[in-house]
Amino acid sequence: PVGGSLPCGPAAPRIYVDEPEEFKALWANPLLCAERGLCFTEVWLHEFLRRAECRVDDPQEADFIYAPIYMSCYNLIAAVERNQKARVALEGFMSRLLS
Repeated sequence: PVGGSLPCGPAAPRIYVDEPEEFKALWANPLLCAERGLCFTEVWLHEFLRRAECRVDDPQEADFIYAPIYMSCYNLIAAVERNQKARVALEGFMSRLLS
């Protein structure tokens, strides 16, 4: 396992953090979340899981797969209109999920 330094607890599930480079536009601007208040929770969770001891590097070993997409941070509709990279990344990500 990848495992980090942040404890998850004794009965924690194993979590794979799915961060393919081609979808990085979906989590590339975490400061946009800070101005939206509680939306920053998405960033906090992502950063915690990146450093958590329950993180694994093989999705086959995972109990859960976490895909970081800061939807509420971007206000998805506005992000699609303003940010071509986020739109393309979201379309690619959704295609991958549906296949």
